[in-house]
Amino acid sequence: MALRVEAPDERVDDLLHRLFESKEIDMAKGDTLAAVDLCECIFMSTHKRFDDGSYCVQIPFTPDAPPLGNSHQMALRQFHQLERKLASNSELRQRYVAFMRKYEQLGHMHPIQHHSGDSSQAYYIPHHAVMAKFRVVFNASAKTSNGISSNDTQLAGPSIQDLLLNLLPRFRQHRIAFTADVEKMFRQVKVDERHRQWQQILWRESSDQPIRTYQLATVTYGTTSGTYLAVRAMQQCGRDNSYKLSDEVRAKTALHSILNDFYVDDYLKSTPSIGMAIQLAADVSSVLADGQFHLRKWKSNSAEVLAHLLGDADPCQLYPHLAETTVLGLHWDPLTDELFYQVSSYDAQHLTKRQVLSDAAKLYDPIGMLAPVIITAKLFIQKLWQAKLEWDDPLPLELLQEWLIYRRQLSQLEAVRIPRWIGMQPGYQIQLHGFCDASVKAMAAALYLATNHNGNITSHIIVSKTKVAPLHS
Repeated sequence: MALRVEAPDERVDDLLHRLFESKEIDMAKGDTLAAVDLCECIFMSTHKRFDDGSYCVQIPFTPDAPPLGNSHQMALRQFHQLERKLASNSELRQRYVAFMRKYEQLGHMHPIQHHSGDSSQAYYIPHHAVMAKFRVVFNASAKTSNGISSNDTQLAGPSIQDLLLNLLPRFRQHRIAFTADVEKMFRQVKVDERHRQWQQILWRESSDQPIRTYQLATVTYGTTSGTYLAVRAMQQCGRDNSYKLSDEVRAKTALHSILNDFYVDDYLKSTPSIGMAIQLAADVSSVLADGQFHLRKWKSNSAEVLAHLLGDADPCQLYPHLAETTVLGLHWDPLTDELFYQVSSYDAQHLTKRQVLSDAAKLYDPIGMLAPVIITAKLFIQKLWQAKLEWDDPLPLELLQEWLIYRRQLSQLEAVRIPRWIGMQPGYQIQLHGFCDASVKAMAAALYLATNHNGNITSHIIVSKTKVAPLHS
């Protein structure tokens, strides 16, 4: 498990929501039930397949979307800023140019010669680099001349994948576990040519070349509808192709896994046996490949499973696939089959309420393994409110010392190892035990699973939730 690193300019209300919100939202923010139905209707009536099996979709626009203003000047201004940054950093420029060349070589963007005379009938997306794990980011939330962005005009679509609170406990359920991800998932789904003018960018490799306009030909990560379109197309691939498997039971099992065991492009699954893992992973991989969704980066706690999936039983070749990895933000060591923590460094200088909130919000704990630690951070944030500090006021000495002691102690989490597998086996007696309690400061609930096999009893925490008691005026 990890302390998640966030962008330094993240909005305060987003940080507060992440730290204090205790439930996941089943419906995309802002989408009514009617909008959810409309999004599905648009997909079903407009998606199509090409001869290679890949999918093509249309962008689901809101029926009452406001007209877009001029986006060209905004995108041009930001592109010149990008060029100045690239000119001052030769390594960054080389990586950026290589990324964009590859993007075009793969057919994921195309130069265009003719431009619409109506500025409201096209949208230019600014782009920039993210350096932690280098990639080019397209910002479809950039405002046009009338204050409207492309993202403001799109439906987000419903949440059509299972919640983390369900996925992660299932990943811990059985003895054999494996994971993978979908290679370039968003870019495997084409966007209808009639909608590509809403995905235009400005680009040139060198300042002595003319600036050209390109259209992005595939679903773009960072657009409001992007996640829904990519996930929905992959699920449609499962429905369209699972019947090709040799028997009905395998077809239903593979389809069920495609619909329930993915979180965006991450695939995680556990099974009772090696044979079941090998069969299911191969079936899911085969079904999705028919739609140009290719699974890669396989990891497993079983070398035998990996040997079948990778077609190479050489232990030296298998080792990278047994190395430590992340599973939906949790750290997992397949060799020891344990979940563990990694703690990021922190800046102890000039601590303010805003900085403390940002640091506390990096605690990533979707199933509550860090509940005692996180509730302490929440209670401290509550103290900052009681102290009536402004966002950028330095912390008083007493509060500063309290936070620094807490923050330094977080490094002890790196010594904690939690078994991934919770011990469930056929024939075992299983019991669930729930506990809850409350005080004047906070409330909490926890769920444990106990297994009994011939009198040998073990227990594992499954999930927990905490909430700070409200302040009274």
